[in-house]
Amino acid sequence: MVDYRMRLVAVIVFLALMIPIMMTPIIPVIDFYYHVLRYYVLAGEIEGAEAFYQPNWQVLPNLGLDIIGLGVAQLFPPLLGAKLIFALLVGGFYWAGLAAATALSGRLQPAAIAIFAIASYSHILSWGFSNFLLGLSLAMLCFAIWVRMEGRPVAQVAVAAALGLLIMIVHAFSFMVWGLLLACYELGRLGPNRRDYIARLPLRWLRLAPVALPAFVFFLASETAGGGEPITTSIASLMGYAEAGQLWERLIQEVWNRAYSFLRVSESGVLPLDIALGLALWGVIAALLVSGAMRLDRRIIPALILFALLVVLTPPRFFGVGVVDARIPLVLICLFALALRPGAQERWRAAPFVLAGLVIVKIGAMIFSYASLAPRYAEFVASAPALRPGAILAARLPLERVDREGRKFCAPLAPVAGMMRSLGVPTFAIATQQPIRLTGALHEALEKQAGPDALAAGFDYFIVCRGLEGVEYGPPLIEGEGWRVYAREP
Repeated sequence: MVDYRMRLVAVIVFLALMIPIMMTPIIPVIDFYYHVLRYYVLAGEIEGAEAFYQPNWQVLPNLGLDIIGLGVAQLFPPLLGAKLIFALLVGGFYWAGLAAATALSGRLQPAAIAIFAIASYSHILSWGFSNFLLGLSLAMLCFAIWVRMEGRPVAQVAVAAALGLLIMIVHAFSFMVWGLLLACYELGRLGPNRRDYIARLPLRWLRLAPVALPAFVFFLASETAGGGEPITTSIASLMGYAEAGQLWERLIQEVWNRAYSFLRVSESGVLPLDIALGLALWGVIAALLVSGAMRLDRRIIPALILFALLVVLTPPRFFGVGVVDARIPLVLICLFALALRPGAQERWRAAPFVLAGLVIVKIGAMIFSYASLAPRYAEFVASAPALRPGAILAARLPLERVDREGRKFCAPLAPVAGMMRSLGVPTFAIATQQPIRLTGALHEALEKQAGPDALAAGFDYFIVCRGLEGVEYGPPLIEGEGWRVYAREP
């Protein structure tokens, strides 16, 4: 039976999730606009970009939004195009999660709507890890298809093999998450009889081999397979800390980093509120389970156990992908959203209202956070015409571990200026990750740059953001609240 009320609630929540995006001309995220800059360069929509960038298309398991971004860049101006891509990430994550949860339970669950709404603006989105988020959304959608195709094993495997290759093209680590989820789900489907595990589990897992094969071949053919850091690099790094007598110090830092990512799995830009909301979210889930108001779908329990362990065990870097460990709490909260079911009826009645309260607080915090920065961004956009097209520009950002919120505000300024004024701006151009190279004067200036003095290295402009104290470059060319742009003397 279709619950139209729950569908209406889901649509209303989605529309509310779109409100923060409309509150500001630029979205305060760390890496996102550097990726958007690349899309517009590759689409040929930035005049004179060939002086600073060279396309480097190749087989890479990290191309999802580069392909989508090309189309968006050809149709919309940069600031609007960036918002549309950002809305795709937020909305795609939300609806794909609900599709997976509905496939498992047979109906829309209030808990799934609430958790996916809260996690749609995540710490991973705040970093701007766009391809991973798109890949994770696609992984949840493909998981929903896998579940709905049960009973048709041949078609299920054939469709999953094609979808697995698509996930790998979007993002390799998302494919890994999807593969582990499928393996754990097949384990969770088995009954309590021990003989089932001996007789049926090997066959269930063997069916996953042809699913993984096309994606695995694609990965081996890519530059990524031969670059980056395999897990042995992390082990060697720990041994190096041990030899230097810094192992315990490093382990304590890792514990703090993982606890921070766990608590800020949902992030708004208001640090105390984020910590409180994280504690409330995980606490409410635990309380509902302990009280019996909710229970867990046994088919997802193996995945919950595995990814809870991976929160602790995942290395920080893997095959050139950074901050890998911080991505696991987001996967874990998604799994809880898939697994939670109403428990004892008399205890469940208050649970939807508690979850609804958390959603209202989260969306309200997002609206406040984005709206409070809007005047500063509007001032920067209005001042950007003072920058000369064809110049090259660098930025000094606050240290993330010292001023994470300041970095989120500052990071978009340089790539936005690059798109608006056809400037050369350093962006991600790692051969094993992105289909672009830096060339010309931009590459030469980056090679020369040492320390904070970008102007001496040959950059024409230098954005200094937050932490303005201690900067002595003479009068700024343009400035606003929290930012200044300095120009190199002719």
